[in-house]
Parts: sequence; structure tokens; C-alpha cells
Amino acid sequence: MNRITLPGLLYYLVLPIALSLALGLLVAYDDRVAPYHPLWQFALDYEILQHYLWTTTALILILLISVGLNYRDQAFSHRYRIAVILLIAAPALGGLNLIRLDPPDVAVVLATLLWLSSVLVEDRPLRAPRVVIALLLGLAFFAVGSIMTGGLYIVLSLPSIFTKLIIVFLLANLIVSPRDHDIALKALITVAVVSACIAILSEAVYLLTGYAFTFDDRVDEHFKCFGWICVFRATGLTPTPQVLGHLLILGIGLTLFLQVRVWLRLLMIAVLLLGAMSTMSVGVGLTACVILVMFPFFRWPSHYLTILSAYASIAWLVHVTGFGAWFYRTANELLLASYGVNVRIWTYRGGAELIEKHPVFGIGALKQIPGSMHFTTPHNTYMQVALELGLPAALLFILLLIYLFVSCWYIAARSPDVTTRYWMSGLLLGFLGMLVHFISEPMFPNNLPWTYLGLVTAGIIIYRRNPADLEQAAIHQYARSRQRLSRWLRNAGRPR
Repeated sequence: MNRITLPGLLYYLVLPIALSLALGLLVAYDDRVAPYHPLWQFALDYEILQHYLWTTTALILILLISVGLNYRDQAFSHRYRIAVILLIAAPALGGLNLIRLDPPDVAVVLATLLWLSSVLVEDRPLRAPRVVIALLLGLAFFAVGSIMTGGLYIVLSLPSIFTKLIIVFLLANLIVSPRDHDIALKALITVAVVSACIAILSEAVYLLTGYAFTFDDRVDEHFKCFGWICVFRATGLTPTPQVLGHLLILGIGLTLFLQVRVWLRLLMIAVLLLGAMSTMSVGVGLTACVILVMFPFFRWPSHYLTILSAYASIAWLVHVTGFGAWFYRTANELLLASYGVNVRIWTYRGGAELIEKHPVFGIGALKQIPGSMHFTTPHNTYMQVALELGLPAALLFILLLIYLFVSCWYIAARSPDVTTRYWMSGLLLGFLGMLVHFISEPMFPNNLPWTYLGLVTAGIIIYRRNPADLEQAAIHQYARSRQRLSRWLRNAGRPR
């Protein structure tokens, strides 16, 4: 066991403090945020700087635990697995926001610091396909232009794509072996199932007692009124029902290919579907239906003609019995009775007008569209990217999605290993659901899509190589990391 030295502790304590204070001062210096405050007064009383000071305190506590893990045998791989699990679980806990502490922000900063330490101290290589690196750099370039348009403070804001690009890159470099990827995907499924259970429980509590279980004071925003009835929209631990629904969609895609007992898999899928229904989101429901309809094509591709014939027969029965016309008429009346459709059309029109005025770099990472009814982003991810970053960035984003989707499909179809084929098929099915959900919902207010893209990227990097060669490379890299870190600690403890 290595000896804990003062330089080693300072390395893990000073770095997050300096980084957090530097980011907070950059926010304070931006005249778009505080045009009427001098810098010293703004730094004392503005809540954004307080938010990052609280984040620094949490990072110190977490990194102290990490320092303890670093000096134990086999601590290196465990440390990065903890960072990966934090990145996956944090978006599902975004509704907590305890003492101005945002769990997704804390997880991103923590994982970034761990990755920086691995690069500087343990000599870990960069791992990402060249195409992905080129597309991410292109998006980062337009994100810088968006920052110049929308203000420097949006680098730290939750909707900023600049911070979300870091997640894809981090997960692609922190997940280095099939075992790590297996743990990460099981962590996502676990988080989704637990979130669904909490959502179902909160819905049951509301039906029995009338108490709305939410983590903010805007309880009225968690109800959907259809003129004749108002229903409670469960959020679980997430900030909004849409974020919870997106998490459950991704979980359904992976759980359908999970290699467990049939009864357990069916039970988990039923829990996820009930949780998705508790969000009372039309987009989530339609996306879940798309996933269930497409699942047989991914699971039994050799019987696609039989499956297609069965679907055609079901569609014919629905049409002949008149159930389809009744459902369309009823759903149309409910949607027209709700104000949600008009709000979305309003945001589409406002977003299209702003894209025409700012086609290259967009308007910056802003949450609101001026003049919209509820001051919200467009409920379409592709339009949102074009609005905030410009049309060229939207094209790069679509190319990134296409590349990852096709690469994932190629590995899922050609891998000789059953476990690899099932995991990549589950990722592919969840990816399809994510792309469909992007049509009706925005993306930037949560980290879940970027986490999922990072998991897909890591899977492409891992499984396009021979698993045996990959395991040998991971063992060799682990030994090199141990030697380099031990040498660095010995040199740091010597008197100068």
C-alpha cells in the first residue's frame, strides 16, 4: 500500500478548487449576467458563484474518497467505474438540486477531473473513432460561436451543448473493456427500473391521498389538463416528466435484450412501461410503442416476413373494427382540449423565424424563445440544435447520429459473440427510440441523450476489436498505469 503524501492530496484538492473558482469568476465577469454589479460585489452575493462554491465543497468530499481508493490494490479500474456510474445516475437525480447542488454538473466535473488525472499521471491514451472526434470538434467549434452569441455564462448552463460534448468523450475514454461496458449498461437499466418504481409509487400516493410528490415548488406544472380532467404527471427523482420518460425509453430498449430469466425480464419491462405511462406524455407513449413494434425485427431478423405479416393482420383488424378511427378521434379531441399542442406550434414558428435570422451560429444556448406562449425551447431536438448552434452544426449533429447508429447496427448484426450481439442490439433499439423521441421533445435540459451516445461510442470502440486482444491490452495498460502512478508519487514525496 502506497503512502499518502501531501503533494498528492494537494493535487486532488487544489485542482477542483481552482477550477471551480475560475469558472465562477468567468461567470461573474460576463456583463450579460450582471450588467449593474461590480465584480467584487457580484462575486459575494450572486447565486451562480454560490452554486459553484457548493459544487466545490461536494467535489472535495467526493475526491477525498477517491484519494483513499487510489492507494488500495486494484483501485484504478474501480475509480473509473465509479465515475461512469455517477455520470449515468446523475441525470436521473437532477430533480433533487439540494442546496443549489446540481447532480449532473457535479458528476461531469468529477469525471472530467478523474480523466485529467488519468491523462496527466497514468498516461491513459485517447480512445475515439476519428470520425467521431472530427464531428465532435465541429460541434465544439459552432458551440464556441454560439457562446459568443449567447454569452460566456452559457458554458456553465445546463442547456449548453458545450458541456454535453464532454460526456460523450469522457465515457468513450473511461469505458475501456467489455466488463466496464457491461457494468455501465446494467447501471443504466438499474437506474431506469428504480426511477420507474419511484414514479409508480408517487402516482399511487397521489391517487390515494391527493398529494403530488415532486421536488420543486411548481406543482401545477406537473399536471396535464384535458378540459374535463387533470392528471398528475410523475417525475420520480428527475426534474421533469419528459426527462423521466426519456430515461425509461432507453431502459426499455436495453431491457428487452437483457440476458436474465424470462419472467424477470418481463417484470422489468412491465415496470418500465407502467413508469412511462405515469409520465402522461404522448411522445413517450408513442416512442415506447415504436420500440415494442420494432423489437421482433431486431430479435428475430430471419423471421421478418412473418412478423411483418402479423403486424399487417393486426392493422387490418384495427381498421375493420373501427377501433383505429375511434382512437384517433378521441386522442384528437383530448389534444385539442389541451394547450400543449398550440404551445408547441408556437415554439416551432418562433424557432423557424429565429433560424432564418441567425442561420450560421444560431442564437446561443438560451432556454427561451422570445414571444412564445410559455417561453420554452422548441419541442424538437433537431430544430433546437439548429436554433442554438446554427444549421451547419445541426447537419454535423445528424451526421454524428447516423454514424453511431450505422456502426452500432453493423456490430450488432455481425458480432459472433451472443452477449456482444445482444448488448449492441439493445443499444441500437434504445438509440432508435431516442431518435424518435427527439421529434417531439427538446434535449439539452438533461444529460441522458449524451450519456447514451457516450455508451454507444464506447461500445463501438470496444467491440470492433477482438475481445481477447482487448483484454490483453487492458491488462497491459493497467500495469503501466500502476507503475507510472507509483513513480509519480515517489517523485512528488521527495524533498526538493
